Amino acid sequence: MVDGSGMPASRLASAFGGTHWIDYRLWPTGRQVMRLHNAFWLAALLAIAWAAYRDITKPAWAAGLAALILALKSENFQAVAWIAARNSLISSCFVALTIWVASPPRPVAGLSRTA
Repeated sequence: MVDGSGMPASRLASAFGGTHWIDYRLWPTGRQVMRLHNAFWLAALLAIAWAAYRDITKPAWAAGLAALILALKSENFQAVAWIAARNSLISSCFVALTIWVASPPRPVAGLSRTA
């Protein structure tokens, strides 16, 4: 699919694929390092999701519980183990980031994302 400028519309998708290209260039046989890269994306997803939950939910412990449930989902571990599933982790990070940014901030003592 091409947009009006003649550039491929899937540029964002190719950026996600770029993480695999970088991994292959740096560690051509390093499957464990590539899985560690996936684990980094999972950690980023959990941190962003916790921050979004913290802003959305009323009791603070509910945000921790929601993030814990997300962390224990088996699909996340499959995505870390399967190197080609990194796109789902990256897109989930951006979805959680969008939800966090779009949610109205709830004032919490000492924890504010606004200056």
